Amino acid sequence: MATWVPRLDPTSGYYYYFCAANGVTTWDRPLDYVPTREDYEERWDEMNEAPYYYDKVLGQSQWDMPDCLKQLPSQGGPPPGKPDKPDAFTSRPKLGRSIDASSTLTSSSTSSPQPWPTCKTCGASNPTCEEDLEKPGTYYCARCWDVYEEEDVKSAPLPVAIKSTKPKVTSLLDYVNSNAAPTAPVVATAPPPAPVQSSPPVPAVARARTRSGELAESCAVFSCTGPRAPGCGGYCTTHYELHLLTLTQPQSRRRDSGLDGHCVGSRGKCRKPIFKAGMCERHYHDHRRNLVDNISAGGAKTPQQIEREKKKEREERAKEVRINYLMATAKREEDDRRRRREKREQLAEELREEEERNRGMQAAAEEERRRRRQRQQQQQQEEEDQAILLQRQRQREMEEEEERRRRRQQQQQRQQQQQQQQEEEDQAILLQQQRQKEMEEEEERRRRRQQQMEQQNEQSRIMQEQAERIRDMEEQMREGKEEAGKLKEESDRLREEAEAARRRLMSVSDRARLEAEERDAKEQRLKEESDRLRKEADAQKKLLDDLGGEADRLKREKESAELEKDRLRQEVDLAESKKAASEADKRKAQHMLAEAGRMKREAEGLMDAVARSKLEEAAREKEELANKKVQQTDHEMVIYMERVVELEKEVDAHRERVEQENYNLKITEALAKVEREKNERLRLEGEERRKQMELEMLRGKMDGRGKPKVGAVMKGIELKGGIELEEGIEKMNVGSGGKLPPGLGKAPPPPE
Repeated sequence: MATWVPRLDPTSGYYYYFCAANGVTTWDRPLDYVPTREDYEERWDEMNEAPYYYDKVLGQSQWDMPDCLKQLPSQGGPPPGKPDKPDAFTSRPKLGRSIDASSTLTSSSTSSPQPWPTCKTCGASNPTCEEDLEKPGTYYCARCWDVYEEEDVKSAPLPVAIKSTKPKVTSLLDYVNSNAAPTAPVVATAPPPAPVQSSPPVPAVARARTRSGELAESCAVFSCTGPRAPGCGGYCTTHYELHLLTLTQPQSRRRDSGLDGHCVGSRGKCRKPIFKAGMCERHYHDHRRNLVDNISAGGAKTPQQIEREKKKEREERAKEVRINYLMATAKREEDDRRRRREKREQLAEELREEEERNRGMQAAAEEERRRRRQRQQQQQQEEEDQAILLQRQRQREMEEEEERRRRRQQQQQRQQQQQQQQEEEDQAILLQQQRQKEMEEEEERRRRRQQQMEQQNEQSRIMQEQAERIRDMEEQMREGKEEAGKLKEESDRLREEAEAARRRLMSVSDRARLEAEERDAKEQRLKEESDRLRKEADAQKKLLDDLGGEADRLKREKESAELEKDRLRQEVDLAESKKAASEADKRKAQHMLAEAGRMKREAEGLMDAVARSKLEEAAREKEELANKKVQQTDHEMVIYMERVVELEKEVDAHRERVEQENYNLKITEALAKVEREKNERLRLEGEERRKQMELEMLRGKMDGRGKPKVGAVMKGIELKGGIELEEGIEKMNVGSGGKLPPGLGKAPPPPE
């Protein structure tokens, strides 16, 4: 016989059965599966104050102890965990004959329990069979027991009308004292005479323990152990009523009081011989069990009241058990729904956190881009401001230069009036030299501008190459995402095909139920997928519409599955109604159906085990490959994003470094230009002064006058050159706005 082992499916949370012999798995419990002690868990019901047993594999509970948990005694006595007497935790046997099935089974091993007792009349095997105390080992079911009681009462022989020679008995106590404990019906012989007493004697004090644990005096009847009832002359309630019945009834009805050798139970209809205290064995045990209940309830009660109270108590107990069972079932269902809801909320929370992280990353990237744009705008604004300042500075310099030139021209015009001929030649020479120098300076400036333009073109080319590299990386990331989406769709399709193949192996009802559950789960997954996809790019709108149509189709399929489930439920109700008409036929049909289903499942399992395992393995491999691809793509995307950020930082640093170098170069060129202009101007002025001095000296020689003072002339030249140098430095400081650049002490000039 194949050995089945229950295993937990981590994906669905349900148990399935695995056979190590042939590697077959199934969701349904096999017919040859033998439950073990590990499959059940004993729990305590606080409301009913009674234990019940929970099947961890099926998720069901029951009041009856499973066979695998029964501990059968080896030398008699109650089984472990069972009390010696009935209490509030165990149901009271009907008429003293109901038994506990666990106490009637005998077995040497707890792992192989014996079958339930079998009814003698109909052959039914169930744990509610009752044993006949007169015939030990003979059992009857509840229905056959009622028939047996009626036939037993009807078929009981009537007492033989024989004149008795015993003396007249006026009380039950006289009869009990004269017949100590009869074990057979007294018909042919009479008991020995007994003294007639008008009142019951004071009995010996016996002690008996009541239900509450208190000690109470026992009944005055010799063999009765029931407690005395107040106001009953030392008798228990039952014997006191019998005593009154004996005194008040005529002689023709004394047989109903137990004085004619027959039991007084069942309202005087019991014809069984007396066992003790005027009752048969059955009614005597019933009487002993119910005495304390009658006394604690407030005095004597009639048998009809006792029967009604028992019936009412049984109905209330059954109703309470049913209510507790329904409440426990509802609580378990509510717990299951709560766990599923918590799981869904947890998944939704994880998705929200993932979306928040993605939004945070996007916001950080957007913020970084915005800051770069702001820095670029600020740099452009600063460059424009510097260009404006430099332009203004150049304009002021040009105006000052124009003013100085105008003054020099006026001075030259005054000098030209004196020496027109000499000045024309000198001016021609100076003009030619000046033009040549200007051409050289212009050529130098043109060459430097060409170098700057080449550097800027090289920088722009590098930045374009970096931008193209970034766009290529983004295109690769987009292609990786599309490939991951395709792999995920392929894995979902393969998983659906595997689920469809598995559903084909199930029965109609299980298939409908599982299809409904799977459709619910699939609908929930599609909803979550649609929510996630709705937040992506606008290019996936068409896919969202397709998913919405698929969700509507699945909803329609779910409604059709619910209709199919209702139809199956109606068929089950019809079958249950037919079950009341023919119980044996239905059991046989169910057995045959179960055998056919088992054989069919085994055949289908043997035929499709290899194919299903291959499909599941292929689907699992594809899903793992898709997950790995998605993880790799995400990792590469993160690496690409980090690389892009690093490249942007490098580009910014390079741009700043180049700008700083250009700025320093412009400052150096501006200072060098100012220095060259100043030196050239001083040189030209010195040459003019020297020529003027030579002319004056020549004129003095020609006029016969002495030569002028050379020291005064040189002093004037030095003084004028120093003043002009100080004015040039002050103009540079004013044009720069007082801002000193790093390393050079000058403000950055605007770009040309």
